[in-house]
Amino acid sequence: MRPKILTDKELDSLRREIAVRDGGKCILCGEPAVDIAHIVPRSHAVKNSAAIWRKENMACSCRSCHIETKAQRQKFLERMIELYGYEYPEPIFRNYLEG
Repeated sequence: MRPKILTDKELDSLRREIAVRDGGKCILCGEPAVDIAHIVPRSHAVKNSAAIWRKENMACSCRSCHIETKAQRQKFLERMIELYGYEYPEPIFRNYLEG
């Protein structure tokens, strides 16, 4: 579902920015990405929360690394911190980082 806080044009631009940032490769294994996934899922935030749609919460992912479990999501968050030095002060992110 398209977020109400982003227009279609803004969402397309955000996806392109993520693909360029990650070099079109899965940030965990380096294989070609097939998706740009939310690390902390939309279902774990207030509806249409701006935090969920931040570039820090989105990453390129291959099919086999696609984020399905909380443990895998934590790996993605840890990798984002390692690669880009992102900080995740919001409770929805801290909860994932702390397990």
